[in-house]
Amino acid sequence: LYTVRPGDTLLGISADYLIRTDYWPRLQALNGVADPTRLPPGMKLRVPIPWLKRLPAKARILSAQGQVNAVIAATGQTVAVHSGLSLQTGDRLLTGPDGAASLEFRDGSRVLLQADSELRMDALSAYGPTRFADTRIRLQQGRVESQITSRSGAGPRYEISTPAASSAVRGTRYRIGMDPAAATARTEVLEGTVAFEGHRTTRTVEQGFGSLAETGQAPLPPLPLLPPPKLTERPPVVARWPVQLGFFP
Repeated sequence: LYTVRPGDTLLGISADYLIRTDYWPRLQALNGVADPTRLPPGMKLRVPIPWLKRLPAKARILSAQGQVNAVIAATGQTVAVHSGLSLQTGDRLLTGPDGAASLEFRDGSRVLLQADSELRMDALSAYGPTRFADTRIRLQQGRVESQITSRSGAGPRYEISTPAASSAVRGTRYRIGMDPAAATARTEVLEGTVAFEGHRTTRTVEQGFGSLAETGQAPLPPLPLLPPPKLTERPPVVARWPVQLGFFP
């Protein structure tokens, strides 16, 4: 929904925000506007997301610990990662054996990159001045856990690809890992649904299931995830350090 400002016309709005200026008659028909040159300020115009211009977007580092570096595509420089650092299309994020980093995308989706991982920002873009965004990232190795902002309808897309398979979602929480030595990608879905695609085959992985794909092979049929481990009984208040936690197998 676009809120009309004083002096706005459908032609001007189309030139500023839409992929084609000559979309203004479509905008007029969609909203039942009588005069495209006289729009009352405060009027709400419905604008289909696919009509909006695609603009570059950024990812923002929320936190980093241990060894975390970024390779900036524009300069080729490797920099130490800190909270607040922005990444753009083409930039790479690398974590060491003790490293981890969390980052947030334009639409509020978040990713936790775990140790010994490499993540590339393949394509980050936004639909006009909105929070709707296309986020396409590539996990070369390691593991990430994603918490994706719910989305519906045409347009916005969130996709993680690996050398073995790719995953596309519209609102979910899931993990994906890539083991280059074994040429294998794995995904585990905690909430929602993931389309796990490899070798021209797509598997729909539902909540509580996981799948595996080897490079050059179709993903295997999803299997139920193992139940989460349960902590053994522990006191509500811990007064000594270090803390020991026991797990059932």
